[in-house]
Amino acid sequence: MPKSINQKLTSINRFIIFINNNPKYNDKIVAEIKLLKVQEQYYLENLLEYREYERMLNRTQLHKDQRAYLMFKTLYHTGARVSEFLQIEPQHVLQDKCVIKGKGNKYREIFIPSRLKEELKDYNGDINYKKI
Repeated sequence: MPKSINQKLTSINRFIIFINNNPKYNDKIVAEIKLLKVQEQYYLENLLEYREYERMLNRTQLHKDQRAYLMFKTLYHTGARVSEFLQIEPQHVLQDKCVIKGKGNKYREIFIPSRLKEELKDYNGDINYKKI
């Protein structure tokens, strides 16, 4: 809720700036509007438990879906968000890490563990490193 209030306060501030910079209006508005402090949440509430992760992997193996198996493993072992995962390309598998555009248009490094790299290389073996 504080974020919604801050958006409204920011709109009011911008309107005041518009009025004050517009030569049609002789009277200037003098107001000091302070935004509310927002407590950021730096943890996830709904974490995937390891047994749930194993169950997903077992299900993909049961259906012989190697692609889904490696997608889940990559997401789990790299800590990448789904939007970040979609930017990982096969040539990144040859490196220990890749730099991708993350949340808020910020760039961050995704580290690829060596065990995962071997499985991805085996999967990509005959596709000439095109996008997975």
